[in-house]
Amino acid sequence: MQKFKELKDSLIEIEKLNEKAISKLEDLLNYNLELIEDLKIIDEAYKAFCEEIDKEKNKKKGTSYKEGIFFEFCINSFLWHNISKKIKEQNNG
Repeated sequence: MQKFKELKDSLIEIEKLNEKAISKLEDLLNYNLELIEDLKIIDEAYKAFCEEIDKEKNKKKGTSYKEGIFFEFCINSFLWHNISKKIKEQNNG
Protein backbone atom coordinates (compact mmCIF):
# COMPACT_ATOMS: atom_id res chain seq x y z
CA MET A 1 0.00 0.00 0.00
CA GLN A 2 2.90 2.35 0.81
CA LYS A 3 4.36 1.83 -2.68
CA PHE A 4 1.00 2.74 -4.22
CA LYS A 5 0.86 6.00 -2.23
CA GLU A 6 4.46 6.84 -3.22
CA LEU A 7 3.65 6.17 -6.87
CA LYS A 8 0.50 8.28 -6.66
CA ASP A 9 2.43 11.15 -5.01
CA SER A 10 5.11 10.90 -7.70
CA LEU A 11 2.50 11.09 -10.45
CA ILE A 12 0.92 14.14 -8.82
CA GLU A 13 4.32 15.86 -8.69
CA ILE A 14 4.98 14.98 -12.34
CA GLU A 15 1.61 16.42 -13.29
CA LYS A 16 2.41 19.66 -11.45
CA LEU A 17 5.78 19.90 -13.21
CA ASN A 18 4.12 19.29 -16.57
CA GLU A 19 1.60 22.06 -15.88
CA LYS A 20 4.42 24.46 -14.98
CA ALA A 21 6.35 23.51 -18.11
CA ILE A 22 3.29 24.01 -20.31
CA SER A 23 2.66 27.39 -18.70
CA LYS A 24 6.28 28.45 -19.32
CA LEU A 25 6.04 27.32 -22.95
CA GLU A 26 2.81 29.27 -23.42
CA ASP A 27 4.45 32.36 -21.93
CA LEU A 28 7.43 31.96 -24.24
CA LEU A 29 5.18 31.52 -27.26
CA ASN A 30 3.22 34.66 -26.36
CA TYR A 31 6.48 36.55 -25.85
CA ASN A 32 7.73 35.48 -29.28
CA LEU A 33 4.44 36.39 -30.94
CA GLU A 34 4.47 39.85 -29.34
CA LEU A 35 8.08 40.36 -30.38
CA ILE A 36 7.29 39.34 -33.95
CA GLU A 37 4.42 41.86 -34.06
CA ASP A 38 6.78 44.64 -32.93
CA LEU A 39 9.32 43.59 -35.55
CA LYS A 40 6.62 43.60 -38.25
CA ILE A 41 5.88 47.25 -37.42
CA ILE A 42 9.57 48.09 -37.83
CA ASP A 43 9.71 46.09 -41.06
CA GLU A 44 6.73 48.03 -42.46
CA ALA A 45 8.53 51.30 -41.68
CA TYR A 46 11.67 49.94 -43.35
CA LYS A 47 9.64 48.88 -46.38
CA ALA A 48 8.12 52.37 -46.69
CA PHE A 49 11.60 53.88 -46.33
CA CYS A 50 12.87 51.63 -49.13
CA GLU A 51 9.95 52.61 -51.35
CA GLU A 52 10.90 56.28 -50.93
CA ILE A 53 14.44 55.43 -52.03
CA ASP A 54 13.02 53.57 -55.04
CA LYS A 55 11.05 56.69 -56.00
CA GLU A 56 14.09 58.95 -55.66
CA LYS A 57 16.24 56.60 -57.75
CA ASN A 58 13.50 55.82 -60.29
CA LYS A 59 13.62 52.14 -59.44
CA LYS A 60 10.76 49.68 -59.54
CA LYS A 61 8.78 49.76 -56.27
CA GLY A 62 10.08 47.10 -53.91
CA THR A 63 13.56 46.87 -55.43
CA SER A 64 15.42 48.36 -52.48
CA TYR A 65 13.38 46.34 -50.00
CA LYS A 66 14.08 43.13 -51.88
CA GLU A 67 17.77 43.77 -52.52
CA GLY A 68 18.59 45.61 -49.30
CA ILE A 69 19.99 49.09 -48.87
CA PHE A 70 23.07 50.66 -47.37
CA PHE A 71 21.53 53.69 -45.70
CA GLU A 72 21.12 54.59 -42.08
CA PHE A 73 17.65 53.54 -41.02
CA CYS A 74 16.31 54.93 -37.76
CA ILE A 75 13.88 53.04 -35.59
CA ASN A 76 11.39 54.95 -33.49
CA SER A 77 12.66 54.80 -29.94
CA PHE A 78 9.18 53.95 -28.67
CA LEU A 79 9.13 50.81 -30.84
CA TRP A 80 12.59 49.83 -29.70
CA HIS A 81 11.64 50.51 -26.07
CA ASN A 82 8.79 47.99 -26.41
CA ILE A 83 11.16 45.37 -27.77
CA SER A 84 13.82 46.12 -25.17
CA LYS A 85 11.27 45.97 -22.36
CA LYS A 86 9.99 42.57 -23.52
CA ILE A 87 13.53 41.20 -23.77
CA LYS A 88 14.34 42.41 -20.24
CA GLU A 89 11.11 40.93 -18.88
CA GLN A 90 11.82 37.60 -20.55
CA ASN A 91 15.40 37.51 -19.23
CA ASN A 92 14.26 38.31 -15.71
CA GLY A 93 11.20 36.03 -15.80
